[in-house]
Amino acid sequence: MKDIIYILFFLSSTVLFSQSLDEVLKKVEDKYSTQGNFKVGMRYKLFKGATSDVIVEEYKGLLIIKDKSMYTKINNTEMISTKAFYIKVNHDEKAMIYDLTSNENSIEQQINLELLLDLFDKGKIKDNGAEWECELVAKMFSQVPYSKVILVIKKEDYSLSKQIFYYSSLIDFSKKRGTEDFDIARLEIEYNNILKVSSLDDPFFNKNNYVKVINNKIIPIGKYKSYEIINTKL
Repeated sequence: MKDIIYILFFLSSTVLFSQSLDEVLKKVEDKYSTQGNFKVGMRYKLFKGATSDVIVEEYKGLLIIKDKSMYTKINNTEMISTKAFYIKVNHDEKAMIYDLTSNENSIEQQINLELLLDLFDKGKIKDNGAEWECELVAKMFSQVPYSKVILVIKKEDYSLSKQIFYYSSLIDFSKKRGTEDFDIARLEIEYNNILKVSSLDDPFFNKNNYVKVINNKIIPIGKYKSYEIINTKL
């Protein structure tokens, strides 16, 4: 089961009680927009059931933002998106996608309130003591695969502590052929502390660490030399 993880935020202005939600999310937006270059560790947990503690998948992730470029690692998949190129590496399939244009889906994982204005509404906020819990509900004709998302935000610094995504369609969790086990899927993403990007992170954004051009062909190099190149564009 593969999931596209969205690091997104929503700003509601439709009802009076949501004004405090607007204020909280505006502070979150301000924090990340002034953060500069940063990286944050993540942990993904996919649960069977809306309230269940049964974990069916769990893996680590990493997000690095540097000079409007982004590196994302989700389990065994890496994505590098810059103004000059886009690379996606699937280590399980030993395959690599290379393109000279940045990938919009990857860019959307950055903080961008406007992207969700057309996708979510009916925002409400809950005070959980040290954290704010913001519930956002997908609009009726939204194309996102989630019915709602909950953002958990730390009051001390307005950083994102957790996101909880509730899938809009039932998913078959059965492991045996010929059987069915449909239930609601819940994806939780936990975030570690934000750190400043250092020179040690620079290699993630260096195209020459992934591919090179030989006779007008894109060739994977180094530890990727045995990987298959897909959808390449020079």
